[in-house]
Amino acid sequence: MLLHDSFLEFGRSGGIHTKAETLGELPPEAASGTIWAQDFSLRQLAPGVAMLNYRSACRRPDGRLERHTLRTSIWKLTDKGWQMFFHQGTPTDPFST
Repeated sequence: MLLHDSFLEFGRSGGIHTKAETLGELPPEAASGTIWAQDFSLRQLAPGVAMLNYRSACRRPDGRLERHTLRTSIWKLTDKGWQMFFHQGTPTDPFST
């Protein structure tokens, strides 16, 4: 499981979500559409703790991108491997691909 039991998300919509809420809201894989992601950067914050930053957008069937978002997640190395402890999505103006 990639989500830590204490996972918390500050969503793009402004809502706050726990692990259980996040898993309960996931669409079926076929309905999730295509996600474009770019500009990844990874920083070690402490031993066994890393922060990932990137940009994402939803790709429409006609190829246009919408819902441009800046994303940050904090990952912890646990006995189960790397798990996401925190995630935040912030709406942003469209970016160049």
